[in-house]
Amino acid sequence: MRLGFDIGGTFTDIVSFADDGRILSEKVLSLHDRIGQDVVECMRRQDSVGRAEIFVHATTVGSNAVIEGTAAPTALITTDGFRDILELRDQRRPNIYDPNWERVPALVPRQARLEVTERILST
Repeated sequence: MRLGFDIGGTFTDIVSFADDGRILSEKVLSLHDRIGQDVVECMRRQDSVGRAEIFVHATTVGSNAVIEGTAAPTALITTDGFRDILELRDQRRPNIYDPNWERVPALVPRQARLEVTERILST
């Protein structure tokens, strides 16, 4: 059995794919103080507790917080010399010849990126 759920701002969707090909789905209110309980209750109703071989979790709430800029203040701790890795990304641009193109701001502002001098050995 495969099971997935997505926590949205209003509803949480739970979908399971049974071994016999059945697709079961439920939608419950996203009450943030009891989302875990609601997911488990839906799993019980779908008879998937203890049988889920694949468990996939998504969160529209998290995606929306990033898109809307309402996520909690976040910092990044990185290896010395990699502070600007979020700015560099992978240098993909929709049109490399467009001088007016503006990159989406990095998820963590530069002043909240901290470098740590470190050495990691195989031991």
